[in-house]
Amino acid sequence: MLRTHLEARYGVKRSICLYGSPFVWKELLEDIKFRGIEEILLFISNGLKGIPDKIFSVYLASSCQTCCAYLSRTIARKVRVSTQAEICEDFKPLYRTESLEMSQQALHSFVKKIEVCVSKSDKTIAQ
Repeated sequence: MLRTHLEARYGVKRSICLYGSPFVWKELLEDIKFRGIEEILLFISNGLKGIPDKIFSVYLASSCQTCCAYLSRTIARKVRVSTQAEICEDFKPLYRTESLEMSQQALHSFVKKIEVCVSKSDKTIAQ
């Protein structure tokens, strides 16, 4: 069996999770903690419901955020096909800005624009 550099040096185990269940991820995180990783500052996930709760149950002081690529895909599915490219392009400044003020300004502008484009049944995305 081949061992990666991380496995040899730190004992990190690669796991393949075939099911996107938060319970499976909790077991994986508990295994990582048992192996000696005491603190993880930031988790970036695909937005699977229940993941943040499982992360915080194992690593209390961690932060969790959804990957921008997944957010962009989710937003694209909620708008008309004719406006998808434009909306996804308008989303990029939210995570590419250099300051908090610029980011807040970009968010405000994006929300105004998306409220017009999102179908009535999906108004929750703009919230």
